Amino acid sequence: MVRNVDPNPGTALHVRPFDAADVALLVSWFTREIEIVLWSGEAFHWPLDAPQMAKMIEESQGNPPGRTLWAVTTDDGTMVGHFQLVHDDRRRTDRLCRVVLSPTVRGRGLGAVLVRLAARTAFNSESAPDRLELYVYDHNAVARAAYRRAGFVEEGLLRQNLAVIPGDGNPTRISSMIVMALLRPEWQALQPATPRV
Repeated sequence: MVRNVDPNPGTALHVRPFDAADVALLVSWFTREIEIVLWSGEAFHWPLDAPQMAKMIEESQGNPPGRTLWAVTTDDGTMVGHFQLVHDDRRRTDRLCRVVLSPTVRGRGLGAVLVRLAARTAFNSESAPDRLELYVYDHNAVARAAYRRAGFVEEGLLRQNLAVIPGDGNPTRISSMIVMALLRPEWQALQPATPRV
C-alpha cells in the first residue's frame, strides 16, 4: 500500500488495487453524462453501470495487464478516489487516466494529492517508466491546475481531437486535449529529502 499524508491535518490517503467490489461506489459518483465524458472520453456511455466496467476490469487482469486500476482510500478504508495507469513498454511510459475523486471530498485540494500518489505508484511500479503522461480536456481548468500542482508540465495541444457524443448520437462539441507529462527526474526532484543520520 502506498501512503501519502496531505498537508491538511487529519487527511491521510492510501492506494490499493481497485477490484470488482469497488464498482458500485465508483459508479455512484457519476450523476450526469458530462461527468462520464470528462472522466472517460468516449469509453463509456451514460448511465455508467457495472456491465460497462467489466471490460475495464478484465483488461486489468491480463498477464501483463493492459491497464492497472487503483483505489484511493482514507485511513478507515473508504474509497474516495480512483485512477488508472496504462503502460507502454516501447516508450517506457505510463499514461495516467480516468482520474476521479468522490464528490464528498472534492474542493479540498485533494486532486493534487491523488495525482502525486498516482505518480508515486507509477514510478515505483515494476514497469518503472521514465515518463508519466496524461491527456486532459483544455476546458477542464480544475483538473489542469491539480496536475500542475503535482508537477506535471503542459507539453502540447491536440486541437479538436475528440467529439463529445451524448446518448442521442449527435456530437455536441469537438474538444481539444492538452498533453501533460512528468518525467522521472522531475518527480524525483519533488520528493522530500531523506535526512542524513
